[in-house]
Amino acid sequence: MVLKQGNGFWTAPSTLNADVIQEASQYCANQSKALKIINTRQAGVGFRPGAYPEAEIEFSCI
Repeated sequence: MVLKQGNGFWTAPSTLNADVIQEASQYCANQSKALKIINTRQAGVGFRPGAYPEAEIEFSCI
């Protein structure tokens, strides 16, 4: 699993999602395997302090 959180409300969840997919893909490539995405989650700005946008990906390398 890879999780990234933005450092402010201006960070787009879609940008974070692209980053986590790239990180997971590189991890699998380093093992000479392909990325298989199992689940993704994106969240925008929350109403509580420190609830910045975030993206999460659950994956496996096949």
